[in-house]
Amino acid sequence: GLVLCALVIWLAVNDVARRTIKADGVARYMAACLLAGYFWLLVAGVVWSLGNPMASGAYDTVVHAVFLGFTMSMIMAHAPTILPAVLAIDLPYRKAMWLPALLLHAGLLIRLWVGNGFGLHLAWQAGGVVNVCALLLFVLVVLASALLAGKPAVAFRKGNQ
Repeated sequence: GLVLCALVIWLAVNDVARRTIKADGVARYMAACLLAGYFWLLVAGVVWSLGNPMASGAYDTVVHAVFLGFTMSMIMAHAPTILPAVLAIDLPYRKAMWLPALLLHAGLLIRLWVGNGFGLHLAWQAGGVVNVCALLLFVLVVLASALLAGKPAVAFRKGNQ
């Protein structure tokens, strides 16, 4: 847990996201997702450092902070640049991409802080539902953005096939 915390501190200090958060558009979106992901990784490291991560609430917090908070934040942050390269599609940044990211972090706050932190099972469930909705909405926003772009990123012409 302590090593994880040290890694997060190093990432937060050395990542360009601390500067690009002041930018506009896709650069700001990506920086916000990266920094939020670092926050959740730090939460996992702190919880892990404080004691037995196998206790039910602590285990749930560590697993969800890493795999939803950190990992999904990184996927959301890099989607506008990685998906076009991998899938050969246009995926323009749209302001709607903020909504799934904000829902993801709100759901995690509800689930981990209120649900696990205060032992409120209803908040734990509600946060989980919000997280599922955030992930589904992310897929829909990415699909809509790609479909609205209207053309593939790599155009195949006669002779380039």
